[in-house]
Amino acid sequence: MNPRPPSPSDDAWDDDVDDERILDQIELLLGSDRRRQSQRDVEIWQLEPKHMLIGSLSGNTFHQVIGRACLQKQPRPYGYKANQPKLPLSYVSFDFKRKLIVAKVSFADASNLPRVLNPLDIELPLSDITADGFHLWSQVITPNLREVRLTVAFRRPPRYFCRFDKQIVTPSGHVLFRRRATQCDFTYHHIQEAKEPIIRPVNDGRAGFPVLWNAYQWTFEMDDKQFNRLRAAKLMIQRIPDLHILSKDTSPVPVEPILRVKWVAPDLSALDFEVRVLLEGLIGTGILYPGDWPELLAELDTATASHPRDVKLRVLESLFTEERIHNIKATLRRRIRTFLTVPNIPEIKHLVPIRTVQVTPTRMLIGPPQQEASNSVTRKYSDRLHGIVRVQFVDEGDRIHVLDYARQADIAMPEVGLMARIRRALNNGICVGGQVFFPIASSGSQQKDHAIWFFDPTVIHHLELFLWIGKVTETVVAKYAARMGLPFSTSREVDIRVSLGTRADVERHGYCFTDGCSVAGAEVMWKAAEAFKRKGQVVSRPSAIQFRLGGAKGMLACWPDLAEPHQVLLRRSQVKFSSERDALSIIRTSHFQAAFLNRQFILIMEANGVPQKLFLDLFDDALTHMRGFDARIAAGAPSPDDMALLSNGTPFPLATLITSGFNTNPFVLDLCQLIKRRALADLKCRNRVQISGGVYLMGICDEVACLEEGEVFCQYQVNDNSEPVIVTGYVLVCRAPALHPGDVRRALAVDRPELRHLTNVIVFSTQGARPLPNMLGGGDLDGDDYTLIWDKRFVEPLKEFEPMNYTAPPPTRVPQVTQQHLNENFINFIMNDILGQVDNAHLATSDCLSPFHDDCLKLSEIHSVSQRLTLAGQPAQLTRELVPTTWPDFMGKEGEATSVPRSPLVDPEPAFRPTNLLKAAYALHPGLIDIFDLDVKMLRHMQVVKSRYEFDLQYTMRRFNVEEAEAVSGVPAHNRKRLGSREQRHMHEALDVVYQAHVETTRGNALKLTQDVNVPDGFTLEEYIAWHAYMLVFETRHVLRRADELDSVFSDLETSAFEDGEIRGLYVKFFRVC
Repeated sequence: MNPRPPSPSDDAWDDDVDDERILDQIELLLGSDRRRQSQRDVEIWQLEPKHMLIGSLSGNTFHQVIGRACLQKQPRPYGYKANQPKLPLSYVSFDFKRKLIVAKVSFADASNLPRVLNPLDIELPLSDITADGFHLWSQVITPNLREVRLTVAFRRPPRYFCRFDKQIVTPSGHVLFRRRATQCDFTYHHIQEAKEPIIRPVNDGRAGFPVLWNAYQWTFEMDDKQFNRLRAAKLMIQRIPDLHILSKDTSPVPVEPILRVKWVAPDLSALDFEVRVLLEGLIGTGILYPGDWPELLAELDTATASHPRDVKLRVLESLFTEERIHNIKATLRRRIRTFLTVPNIPEIKHLVPIRTVQVTPTRMLIGPPQQEASNSVTRKYSDRLHGIVRVQFVDEGDRIHVLDYARQADIAMPEVGLMARIRRALNNGICVGGQVFFPIASSGSQQKDHAIWFFDPTVIHHLELFLWIGKVTETVVAKYAARMGLPFSTSREVDIRVSLGTRADVERHGYCFTDGCSVAGAEVMWKAAEAFKRKGQVVSRPSAIQFRLGGAKGMLACWPDLAEPHQVLLRRSQVKFSSERDALSIIRTSHFQAAFLNRQFILIMEANGVPQKLFLDLFDDALTHMRGFDARIAAGAPSPDDMALLSNGTPFPLATLITSGFNTNPFVLDLCQLIKRRALADLKCRNRVQISGGVYLMGICDEVACLEEGEVFCQYQVNDNSEPVIVTGYVLVCRAPALHPGDVRRALAVDRPELRHLTNVIVFSTQGARPLPNMLGGGDLDGDDYTLIWDKRFVEPLKEFEPMNYTAPPPTRVPQVTQQHLNENFINFIMNDILGQVDNAHLATSDCLSPFHDDCLKLSEIHSVSQRLTLAGQPAQLTRELVPTTWPDFMGKEGEATSVPRSPLVDPEPAFRPTNLLKAAYALHPGLIDIFDLDVKMLRHMQVVKSRYEFDLQYTMRRFNVEEAEAVSGVPAHNRKRLGSREQRHMHEALDVVYQAHVETTRGNALKLTQDVNVPDGFTLEEYIAWHAYMLVFETRHVLRRADELDSVFSDLETSAFEDGEIRGLYVKFFRVC
């Protein structure tokens, strides 16, 4: 039945009006399954605009920069195949599969428009729209015609595209008709990226300023059918989980022309470096209008005139938590009050303040200095850090994904587009605070994140740096880049002067059995453990460490009989280049880690004979353990399985808080919910399930040749209070990633007295024809972790498949590596980093077919080539026929999911939502009530410390796109955007480092501010601080007062421009860090 068209008197956007009618309309639009497969969302949901405004949304007012009528009726002559339906010349549509707004608009008057607007071609993720930023208004013109205005405000620029000037056909016959637009496409003179000099953070005035174009408004004239289509789209958006973008305001958005003085290019050349960098960051991110910086500095200078300069800098840094500054005086008021009394940031030994820069297609974003884990270079030049920045090349709010289409576009037109912008930054440098920085190097993990360190040669000359790093003579460009990146690995320096010696490698049949591993003395291990010690932590000596020393890298195992206490013996396989640097730096130390299966391991084991029922039983057990988790935590009676889950999930001391009576605390419950949801999501998305009969440990070699071929030694110790256990019998050994059917091997675990001093490592034999680690996807012993399983249910039925034996072709060499070579190598990596695509293709194919399928075996070989990209520089080729056209449900991919996935699926609970303290009605811990009267002076000090902590934590939340509980726990919740990214798997390390810096800073500030406080007898100052902090956060009167303060702040700052709930819900529970 067709839905009844709304009458002129209907409230068009009332959510309660005829939803069933709209659902019927959705079904009519989508039609049958066959039509759904043959017709794209963009064609189904398209709407034709009559007029479009581009500008900025400030409060409730739309400030117009550009406004033009749209062409509607002409057919699109270019970029479509003959069998494709033609779209209107101008349209706005929705792609609900990819959760985008897609718009292509041709303006009736195209004069004086930059290339990027002629025509406008964008993809705007719905998740980038601000809270309440999707605003609809309509009015009836005639009984069957309405005027409708759609206003959309967004956090960052959408993905802009530009058409090629001519049709380009690739060697495979595909037609290229557009490319990604960059900042140069916003100029009015068609400037090319390749011909431009250095990249600057603030527009020089020749181009539009896309960061300030944070809102669009489209005007439509719609008949009843089109109007109901828009209503149906609105309902579709409303039903997307955790997407709160629909505005309930039905009044029209007022439009005013923007004042040109607000966005004219600013002249910051007279400012000193530190102030200028912060202003460039605020302007470049769109927080501050370019024309408002004089007023901001004037207000700030007046308020801080009689105070140290650091106060001014700290206030500017705190402004990076804003969305956009509309009222400068109101914004500065509370921040200045906080930073006039808070002490300077205390120095933390292993952390250094690092400036980060993100280069996107349309922007250059400079962040405030952040405390980060140091490396050898930043420790060496800690007094000249203003000459160092870490630059990351990213898309707008996402990682750069270079597909074959983008590679072909770059080959056809290398002077324009996304890759041309990256080349421009590498070849010409970037300008930060008026200083020009040039690229040097990046570590392996940094390169995988498309990040590289830039230096200002007037502060740290490149020759000085190269001489200090060492003499790199490698002529393979990729290897040279990897060698130069060694001292940039995140590490901690060990307070010990070591004596160096050498030890021969064990080599046989072209294999190195000791590749990357050697020995060190007992004192070296003690000192390494102390370098990683946290406050209150008991140090135990590790059996192995991953290290950097001069031009050497790899693993060092503790062998008191082979090395003197302060001695390190290096092998040739560990020394990558000669260097005079003699400071020992540690990446990590060996420790106990539980074993987890993942989807790759399960698919290979199942294909090799392990019954599927065993895995299904494991998942059933895991879900059974989850049932009742919430009730047990709330009752303060967690089970051993609950405690294990909480301990493995986060370094935060959750178990201690629960057993101390804080089991009903809102934030403790938030953390427990987050960990539970992450565990459930891991079950669904990765089949990640813990097995009790296994461990996940670092691999080292047998230095005394007491293990026979095929034997391993493993002694694990869960903690210092437990007895060590030696594993014996047949075991399975595997290493992630595992793609080839032969990547899971059987070995014999034995007990050897000569090896009993080694715990929480897996010792591999140096006997035989081929090293066992090498059989596991080409592993080695320079820091790889291995999973060892002794559970007989897995071991006995497994039938081994021959391991893959891939031999890489000889790499290309050059006479002498230059910086230009290194720049092209970095570009080559970004262009050809297909490791994730290969992993996904293999996972989908093996789930649907089998790891033994020919396509899977081919993908395993491609994966091996791709893994060596950072060392060989030779790209792998993923052909189109090996890319699946359908994807399993658990992968969260576009397109249709397989109807019956072979692997077990678990539906995770709804996404994590933090508790609102105003609604929680939390009863204070009975042991903390009426201990003594609250000290007003102490509360005032704590409020200052709390405010500073909130600013720091809020920036961290925005920087990593996480909730507070995620930042504190170091456990990022799953979301579909992160499912396959490296960031999802490694973000917890960065979060842990940043949050520990917040903890130490907050504790230091609290102790400094409270030195003059009289502490009651029987209490320490730390206890007194923690009690007041707890009451300040959770006592009802303080929670309500904080809410009132935020209400007044929101009122002053025209809060509709802010994300609803981002600040209002930020009741930061900072008592736990005190």
